[in-house]
Amino acid sequence: MSDPIFVQKSRVGRTVFQIRGDQLEIYARNFGRRASGRIPLAQISSDYELVARRFPVLIYAPLGTAALSYALIYAAFHQTTVPREIATGPIVFFAISVLAVFRGVPRLEIFVFQDFWRRPLFYIVRESGQADACNAFVAALLDRIQAAETGEPVDPTTPSEFASSLPKQGLAAVFGSGQNRWWLALVAGIVSAGVPPALQDLPAFDPYMLPLVIFASIGGLLCGTLSFVARERHRYWSLLGMAFSLVAPLFY
Repeated sequence: MSDPIFVQKSRVGRTVFQIRGDQLEIYARNFGRRASGRIPLAQISSDYELVARRFPVLIYAPLGTAALSYALIYAAFHQTTVPREIATGPIVFFAISVLAVFRGVPRLEIFVFQDFWRRPLFYIVRESGQADACNAFVAALLDRIQAAETGEPVDPTTPSEFASSLPKQGLAAVFGSGQNRWWLALVAGIVSAGVPPALQDLPAFDPYMLPLVIFASIGGLLCGTLSFVARERHRYWSLLGMAFSLVAPLFY
Protein backbone atom coordinates (compact mmCIF):
# COMPACT_ATOMS: atom_id res chain seq x y z
CA MET A 1 0.00 0.00 0.00
CA SER A 2 1.48 3.35 -1.08
CA ASP A 3 2.11 6.04 1.49
CA PRO A 4 -0.52 8.82 1.26
CA ILE A 5 1.00 12.22 0.50
CA PHE A 6 -0.42 15.71 0.20
CA VAL A 7 1.50 18.75 -1.08
CA GLN A 8 -0.27 21.75 0.39
CA LYS A 9 0.13 24.89 -1.75
CA SER A 10 -1.65 27.58 0.21
CA ARG A 11 -1.43 31.34 0.68
CA VAL A 12 0.52 30.81 3.90
CA GLY A 13 3.16 28.63 2.29
CA ARG A 14 3.96 25.16 1.01
CA THR A 15 3.80 22.09 3.25
CA VAL A 16 4.29 18.41 2.40
CA PHE A 17 2.45 15.83 4.50
CA GLN A 18 3.31 12.16 4.08
CA ILE A 19 2.29 9.13 6.09
CA ARG A 20 5.15 6.66 6.45
CA GLY A 21 4.29 3.55 8.41
CA ASP A 22 3.06 4.63 11.83
CA GLN A 23 4.29 8.23 11.56
CA LEU A 24 3.27 11.45 9.85
CA GLU A 25 6.14 13.38 8.28
CA ILE A 26 5.75 17.13 7.77
CA TYR A 27 7.99 19.43 5.74
CA ALA A 28 6.85 23.05 5.85
CA ARG A 29 7.89 26.37 4.40
CA ASN A 30 5.62 29.11 5.70
CA PHE A 31 6.33 32.84 5.40
CA GLY A 32 9.93 32.07 4.44
CA ARG A 33 10.60 29.79 7.42
CA ARG A 34 11.43 26.10 7.02
CA ALA A 35 10.48 23.37 9.47
CA SER A 36 10.19 19.60 9.50
CA GLY A 37 9.17 16.92 11.94
CA ARG A 38 7.62 13.53 12.58
CA ILE A 39 4.58 12.77 14.70
CA PRO A 40 3.58 9.21 15.68
CA LEU A 41 0.03 8.49 14.54
CA ALA A 42 -0.70 7.01 17.97
CA GLN A 43 -0.29 10.50 19.47
CA ILE A 44 -2.84 12.15 17.17
CA SER A 45 -6.51 12.26 18.11
CA SER A 46 -9.10 11.63 15.40
CA ASP A 47 -11.25 14.43 16.88
CA TYR A 48 -10.11 17.17 14.54
CA GLU A 49 -11.54 20.69 14.22
CA LEU A 50 -12.33 22.56 11.02
CA VAL A 51 -11.94 26.31 11.49
CA ALA A 52 -11.94 29.33 9.17
CA ARG A 53 -9.17 31.78 9.97
CA ARG A 54 -7.97 34.97 8.34
CA PHE A 55 -4.22 35.72 8.41
CA PRO A 56 -3.76 39.50 8.80
CA VAL A 57 -0.23 39.40 7.35
CA LEU A 58 -1.72 38.35 3.98
CA ILE A 59 -3.62 41.67 3.96
CA TYR A 60 -1.39 44.15 5.76
CA ALA A 61 1.87 43.30 3.98
CA PRO A 62 0.57 43.96 0.43
CA LEU A 63 -1.52 46.86 1.77
CA GLY A 64 1.66 48.53 2.99
CA THR A 65 3.31 47.93 -0.39
CA ALA A 66 0.26 49.41 -2.13
CA ALA A 67 0.37 52.50 0.10
CA LEU A 68 4.08 53.04 -0.60
CA SER A 69 3.57 52.54 -4.33
CA TYR A 70 0.65 54.97 -4.34
CA ALA A 71 2.78 57.57 -2.56
CA LEU A 72 5.47 57.24 -5.26
CA ILE A 73 2.84 57.50 -8.01
CA TYR A 74 1.40 60.61 -6.39
CA ALA A 75 4.85 62.19 -6.11
CA ALA A 76 5.65 61.40 -9.75
CA PHE A 77 2.50 63.12 -11.03
CA HIS A 78 2.23 66.00 -8.56
CA GLN A 79 5.83 66.96 -7.70
CA THR A 80 7.84 68.86 -10.30
CA THR A 81 11.12 67.60 -8.84
CA VAL A 82 10.22 63.95 -9.49
CA PRO A 83 10.27 62.72 -13.12
CA ARG A 84 7.08 61.03 -14.28
CA GLU A 85 9.04 58.26 -15.96
CA ILE A 86 9.64 56.59 -12.59
CA ALA A 87 5.90 56.01 -12.11
CA THR A 88 5.84 52.86 -14.27
CA GLY A 89 7.35 50.60 -11.62
CA PRO A 90 5.17 51.87 -8.74
CA ILE A 91 2.04 51.50 -10.89
CA VAL A 92 2.88 47.84 -11.54
CA PHE A 93 3.64 47.24 -7.85
CA PHE A 94 0.43 49.00 -6.85
CA ALA A 95 -1.70 46.80 -9.13
CA ILE A 96 0.02 43.61 -7.93
CA SER A 97 -0.31 44.66 -4.29
CA VAL A 98 -4.02 45.42 -4.60
CA LEU A 99 -4.62 42.01 -6.18
CA ALA A 100 -2.63 40.43 -3.34
CA VAL A 101 -4.84 42.24 -0.80
CA PHE A 102 -7.97 40.86 -2.48
CA ARG A 103 -6.44 37.38 -2.46
CA GLY A 104 -5.55 37.61 1.22
CA VAL A 105 -8.98 38.63 2.50
CA PRO A 106 -10.85 35.29 2.23
CA ARG A 107 -10.39 33.12 5.28
CA LEU A 108 -8.43 29.89 5.13
CA GLU A 109 -10.22 26.67 6.03
CA ILE A 110 -7.95 24.71 8.35
CA PHE A 111 -8.12 21.16 9.71
CA VAL A 112 -6.61 21.38 13.18
CA PHE A 113 -5.32 18.08 14.61
CA GLN A 114 -4.66 17.71 18.32
CA ASP A 115 -3.28 15.20 20.78
CA PHE A 116 -5.48 13.44 23.33
CA TRP A 117 -5.08 16.38 25.74
CA ARG A 118 -6.52 18.67 23.02
CA ARG A 119 -3.23 20.44 22.42
CA PRO A 120 -2.80 21.44 18.76
CA LEU A 121 -0.14 19.44 16.92
CA PHE A 122 -0.42 20.62 13.30
CA TYR A 123 -2.91 21.96 10.80
CA ILE A 124 -3.75 21.26 7.16
CA VAL A 125 -5.04 24.11 4.98
CA ARG A 126 -7.86 23.37 2.56
CA GLU A 127 -7.68 25.85 -0.32
CA SER A 128 -10.47 25.84 -2.88
CA GLY A 129 -8.16 24.67 -5.68
CA GLN A 130 -6.99 21.66 -3.62
CA ALA A 131 -10.20 20.79 -1.80
CA ASP A 132 -10.58 17.28 -3.27
CA ALA A 133 -6.93 16.32 -2.76
CA CYS A 134 -6.99 17.71 0.78
CA ASN A 135 -10.18 15.84 1.66
CA ALA A 136 -8.76 12.59 0.29
CA PHE A 137 -5.57 12.95 2.34
CA VAL A 138 -7.42 13.92 5.54
CA ALA A 139 -9.71 10.90 5.11
CA ALA A 140 -6.67 8.62 4.62
CA LEU A 141 -4.97 10.19 7.65
CA LEU A 142 -8.05 9.62 9.82
CA ASP A 143 -8.14 5.99 8.66
CA ARG A 144 -4.51 5.52 9.73
CA ILE A 145 -5.11 7.28 13.05
CA GLN A 146 -8.10 5.04 13.75
CA ALA A 147 -6.06 1.98 12.80
CA ALA A 148 -3.32 3.09 15.21
CA GLU A 149 -5.93 3.45 17.97
CA THR A 150 -7.59 0.07 17.38
CA GLY A 151 -4.56 -1.90 16.20
CA GLU A 152 -6.41 -3.08 13.07
CA PRO A 153 -4.73 -2.62 9.65
CA VAL A 154 -6.30 -0.39 6.99
CA ASP A 155 -7.92 -2.24 4.08
CA PRO A 156 -6.93 -0.33 0.90
CA THR A 157 -9.85 -1.86 -1.06
CA THR A 158 -12.47 -0.43 1.30
CA PRO A 159 -13.56 3.21 0.79
CA SER A 160 -12.77 5.44 3.74
CA GLU A 161 -15.67 5.96 6.12
CA PHE A 162 -14.44 9.53 6.67
CA ALA A 163 -14.50 10.54 2.99
CA SER A 164 -18.22 11.37 2.97
CA SER A 165 -18.34 12.88 6.44
CA LEU A 166 -15.79 15.68 5.99
CA PRO A 167 -17.42 19.15 6.04
CA LYS A 168 -17.81 20.82 2.67
CA GLN A 169 -16.45 24.23 1.81
CA GLY A 170 -18.85 27.12 2.31
CA LEU A 171 -18.74 30.76 1.18
CA ALA A 172 -20.07 31.91 4.55
CA ALA A 173 -17.13 30.34 6.35
CA VAL A 174 -14.56 31.65 3.90
CA PHE A 175 -15.84 35.17 3.34
CA GLY A 176 -17.88 35.65 6.50
CA SER A 177 -21.62 36.07 6.83
CA GLY A 178 -23.65 39.27 6.66
CA GLN A 179 -24.74 41.76 4.01
CA ASN A 180 -22.58 44.74 4.88
CA ARG A 181 -19.89 44.88 2.23
CA TRP A 182 -21.86 46.80 -0.37
CA TRP A 183 -22.54 49.77 1.89
CA LEU A 184 -18.97 49.70 3.23
CA ALA A 185 -17.78 49.99 -0.39
CA LEU A 186 -20.17 52.90 -0.92
CA VAL A 187 -19.05 54.72 2.23
CA ALA A 188 -15.35 54.19 1.50
CA GLY A 189 -15.79 55.41 -2.08
CA ILE A 190 -17.59 58.56 -0.95
CA VAL A 191 -14.85 59.26 1.58
CA SER A 192 -12.14 58.71 -1.04
CA ALA A 193 -13.76 61.00 -3.62
CA GLY A 194 -15.19 63.60 -1.24
CA VAL A 195 -12.37 64.25 1.22
CA PRO A 196 -9.82 65.94 -1.15
CA PRO A 197 -12.14 68.69 -2.46
CA ALA A 198 -13.74 69.17 0.96
CA LEU A 199 -10.43 69.69 2.75
CA GLN A 200 -8.29 71.26 0.02
CA ASP A 201 -8.52 74.72 1.63
CA LEU A 202 -7.51 73.43 5.08
CA PRO A 203 -3.70 73.12 5.16
CA ALA A 204 -3.81 71.51 8.62
CA PHE A 205 -5.22 68.32 7.05
CA ASP A 206 -2.63 68.03 4.26
CA PRO A 207 -0.44 65.46 6.09
CA TYR A 208 -3.45 63.18 6.59
CA MET A 209 -4.97 63.53 3.11
CA LEU A 210 -2.85 61.01 1.23
CA PRO A 211 -3.06 58.07 3.68
CA LEU A 212 -6.79 58.63 4.15
CA VAL A 213 -7.44 58.59 0.40
CA ILE A 214 -5.21 55.53 -0.08
CA PHE A 215 -6.94 53.39 2.52
CA ALA A 216 -10.42 54.61 1.54
CA SER A 217 -9.79 53.83 -2.13
CA ILE A 218 -8.37 50.38 -1.44
CA GLY A 219 -11.15 49.70 1.08
CA GLY A 220 -13.85 50.66 -1.40
CA LEU A 221 -12.44 48.44 -4.14
CA LEU A 222 -11.90 45.59 -1.70
CA CYS A 223 -15.38 45.68 -0.15
CA GLY A 224 -16.99 46.00 -3.58
CA THR A 225 -15.15 42.94 -4.86
CA LEU A 226 -16.07 40.90 -1.79
CA SER A 227 -19.70 41.98 -2.12
CA PHE A 228 -19.85 40.38 -5.56
CA VAL A 229 -17.93 37.29 -4.46
CA ALA A 230 -20.38 36.77 -1.59
CA ARG A 231 -23.36 37.54 -3.90
CA GLU A 232 -24.93 40.06 -1.58
CA ARG A 233 -28.46 41.14 -2.37
CA HIS A 234 -27.54 44.82 -2.91
CA ARG A 235 -24.10 44.14 -4.42
CA TYR A 236 -24.71 46.33 -7.48
CA TRP A 237 -24.66 49.40 -5.25
CA SER A 238 -21.05 48.57 -4.52
CA LEU A 239 -20.21 49.38 -8.16
CA LEU A 240 -20.96 53.01 -7.36
CA GLY A 241 -18.63 52.84 -4.36
CA MET A 242 -15.89 51.27 -6.48
CA ALA A 243 -16.30 54.02 -9.09
CA PHE A 244 -16.00 56.69 -6.38
CA SER A 245 -12.89 54.92 -5.08
CA LEU A 246 -11.16 55.50 -8.42
CA VAL A 247 -11.91 59.23 -8.58
CA ALA A 248 -9.15 60.41 -6.24
CA PRO A 249 -6.34 58.23 -7.66
CA LEU A 250 -7.20 59.20 -11.24
CA PHE A 251 -8.09 62.88 -11.01
CA TYR A 252 -6.55 64.42 -7.87
